[in-house]
Amino acid sequence: LDKRIQMVETFVHAKSLVRKDNDEFQKMCFQLLDQPKVDAAVQVGDVFALLIEFYYSENNHEQAYQMIEKMRQRRIVLGPYLDQQMVDTIYRHMGISLATDDDAVDEDIANMSGED
Repeated sequence: LDKRIQMVETFVHAKSLVRKDNDEFQKMCFQLLDQPKVDAAVQVGDVFALLIEFYYSENNHEQAYQMIEKMRQRRIVLGPYLDQQMVDTIYRHMGISLATDDDAVDEDIANMSGED
């Protein structure tokens, strides 16, 4: 229980540092992401979202994109944590086409019906 409380406190403190001490803020977030069982204390998606929003606000689209990809690698659904327009903008700046779930469903339906 103490460990979970400490992780929550770390997350809250990191949020308070976003505009005050960028280096410490990032360090704290990455430490949280590296913690085993961090999900028991804070939503990992919230930690990623905090970092992604920070990088986006700094126009650091490459770093924001890398964090989005790390979220996806952990199989975290983006929707509850990130604004879709922001994600689209990040991908556009990276020159990457963002396939939506709707596109994948449409493609699956077309494949099932024999369309190409």
